[in-house]
Amino acid sequence: MKPKLLLHPEKAAANATAFWLEPLFDEHFDRVFIDESKTYDPKECIVFCNSLGDRDWVLPWRDRGFKVAIDNTWENDRDVKSIEGTHMIQSGPWFFRANESLWYKALGYDRYQRQPDISKEFLMLMNKAYDFRDMIFDRIDLSNSLYSYHDRGIKLNHSDINPEDGRWQRHFNTDWYNITKYSLAVESTLKRDNRVHTEKSYKPIAFQHPFVIWGSTNLLQSLREQGFMTLDHVIDESYDLEEDHKKRLKMILDQVGTLRNIELSDDETVRRTKHNHALFYDIEWSQRQFRQNFFLPLLELLG
Repeated sequence: MKPKLLLHPEKAAANATAFWLEPLFDEHFDRVFIDESKTYDPKECIVFCNSLGDRDWVLPWRDRGFKVAIDNTWENDRDVKSIEGTHMIQSGPWFFRANESLWYKALGYDRYQRQPDISKEFLMLMNKAYDFRDMIFDRIDLSNSLYSYHDRGIKLNHSDINPEDGRWQRHFNTDWYNITKYSLAVESTLKRDNRVHTEKSYKPIAFQHPFVIWGSTNLLQSLREQGFMTLDHVIDESYDLEEDHKKRLKMILDQVGTLRNIELSDDETVRRTKHNHALFYDIEWSQRQFRQNFFLPLLELLG
């Protein structure tokens, strides 16, 4: 009999109720919404909650001898304090790639085959405003690009959906990638952390798009270590190693200028984007990461 994962009936449980991850959870646990009228055995159950919001509801369960796991995979870069006597699940560098792969697969995005009909230089998608995003937004020539910056009120007019829609952050429009030459991906921070990449880096990979990335140092190196291929055959990617943010941005803008004169339709670029697409949708790899890094540590809590 599988152990039970006890969920609060009214508070978000993040990954445990994500439709693309539910099959993996169900391999290992019976997911149960807590019924206060029922009795649960601490030897057979883990109380599971989100890292943010009201976590204090788990304290009585902890005090009664239940194992408590707090899912911090989405907020690993924030200073989220653990609760004494509980287990915090951190994401690590595997999480976003594995999660995005399974999510996009569940949405059917893996079936997309890019059909370039280029009319714009690059695609740049930004949501929340940060100083480092303002840095690139205020300095780059956007006259022949497709871009958004939601916190500045700038939204795409290519069938963009309402941000209140739960699919919004992973909404995908084929036109965005067909009419643009490449993605200028703007990451979530300039700081180095143990996740390295978020969905911002993986979207162009998933959609067969060449890419340049504005974020922390060594982002491209990390992708290459994972087996992905970058644009080092056509541009100078030494910007990836530059520690000084202002210098790195200047180097990126120089390469954006270089790419204006490169079609990116050559056989080698196409080969690299197809290679990246196939590697990203290695679903067995993604499932294995969750089993090894998420579910195994949870099961070990019960001994």
